[in-house]
Amino acid sequence: MAAKRPGHNKREAPISYRPPKALRDEFYVRVQRSGLSTSGFITEQVFGGAAPRQTRRPAPETQELVRLLTILAAVTDDIKGGTADSPETFDKLAVARNTVMDILGRLP
Repeated sequence: MAAKRPGHNKREAPISYRPPKALRDEFYVRVQRSGLSTSGFITEQVFGGAAPRQTRRPAPETQELVRLLTILAAVTDDIKGGTADSPETFDKLAVARNTVMDILGRLP
């Protein structure tokens, strides 16, 4: 067995939480709505204050905007490639429009 090197501490075992089956769906919905990681959400609920930091996962709106940029990049490629009047291009534009409407919370 190798000797421990000074300054190299082993991480503690994580604390896990397994919600009851009847409440599992509601638990995950609440975590998602909070915008925090699961660990951050539990910390906030247990200690009654803000978690030390928020999750690194992007907000749903950010994810939709990334999707929108991808679609618009494809449309730009179609325009540069001379296929801007193809049905696929119009479908991409419709998806982009619907994405913007979803982000704004409006019906298409």
